[in-house]
Amino acid sequence: MPSYPLHPNCHCFLVDIAKPQVTAECREQKFTEYVFHPNIERNLGKKALFESWGYDTMNIQYLIYEITKQAKEGYESGNFILDKLDGYGQRISIVTELERKDKNEIVKFLLDWMVYPYGNIKLITSYG
Repeated sequence: MPSYPLHPNCHCFLVDIAKPQVTAECREQKFTEYVFHPNIERNLGKKALFESWGYDTMNIQYLIYEITKQAKEGYESGNFILDKLDGYGQRISIVTELERKDKNEIVKFLLDWMVYPYGNIKLITSYG
């Protein structure tokens, strides 16, 4: 979990529980129907951004693997940002790092995840 207190004027309390088995899910459609969609109005410029880092549709499986691996590690270690809680559920943001394919550099960006019971998180944005 993030550092305690969780937020200003925090009245939350901690309850010890057994460590859950964390799973991070990212649907392939986040990339096929959104990030790499050919229509800029649909991909909101994210296609050009990922391509500038050297990634395209041939790399979708690698991106899913790397993103879910880092999200799982971040969630398990409490290295995430507690975000909005609303009628849809609790959101968190996790910093993700990708190595650029064209340069010896690392790109860091936030991904937003929805928290579900029993340690399950699901990607809700493929670039924040």
